Amino acid sequence: MDTPDSSTDTRPTELPEGWSWQGDTTTDTRVATRDVRPEDSLVVAAVVTPTGVTLVDTGADQTTGRHLRDQWEAAGTPVVQVILSHGHPEQTGGLAAFADLPILAHEDAELPDLELPALQTFGLITAVAADGSTGADGVIDRHRLEACFFGKAHTAGDVVVHVPAAGVALVGDLVGGAHPRLDRDSTLSTWPSAIDGVMGLMSEAGVAVPARGKPLGKQELFLRRADLAGLFGEAEHLISSGVKREDARRAITEDADAPDIDLPDEVWDTGLDLAYAELAARGVVPRTHLPLFGV
Repeated sequence: MDTPDSSTDTRPTELPEGWSWQGDTTTDTRVATRDVRPEDSLVVAAVVTPTGVTLVDTGADQTTGRHLRDQWEAAGTPVVQVILSHGHPEQTGGLAAFADLPILAHEDAELPDLELPALQTFGLITAVAADGSTGADGVIDRHRLEACFFGKAHTAGDVVVHVPAAGVALVGDLVGGAHPRLDRDSTLSTWPSAIDGVMGLMSEAGVAVPARGKPLGKQELFLRRADLAGLFGEAEHLISSGVKREDARRAITEDADAPDIDLPDEVWDTGLDLAYAELAARGVVPRTHLPLFGV
């Protein structure tokens, strides 16, 4: 594997146990990932520079978080800051092990009740240096990361960490795994546009690295986007046709023109629940269509 040829490059040539490189490895700002919970392919990421590491997500518990921090300390490139892809326990469970460090999260992320003296939140986009440094006049010359929010999707506070030098976007649970990870606080209508935002960051050769599962290319992202848009669009069609939520799955099964979206029943059911609830909050509900006589 190619590595940068630099006498000042102090990053480990051998990664800590369990970590592997992602994206372009020939720059001085590289991305590594580690599977921290094999049973559901839960992944954390590290943006590695010569003098420090930005960790993206902390694992599901404090023991995992402490182990991750110790690994990079032993490798000679300590964790200098943490960015949270969102506020779910699988991403924030290890946060206590990093409570003394700068923590960056979206302003709407639901975080655990911890004392985090260096917590910083943002709204749409912010740039930081992966090694934790601050340039003159706030200008970031090297190791630039962009933390981006593209709207409500998997949660109300999903953060995409773009690492331009490595050609990598760290996308949390926006995509990843075999199917969309729909949650009680997911917003189905705007999720596809959030994926559009990710695709806009990526070159054709770029990769999106999720918090679960394998890295994805642009074409795979487009297919995930299509599934989510199709699910919400089908719910809109059903409601406009007067189909109540309890009859929705049967109506889809019986409709020869229903979209061919290959999702498990539980994803369909959760997605329809979310879509019907979201549309009802806007006043869009199924209404009985009375026949017109004399026409």
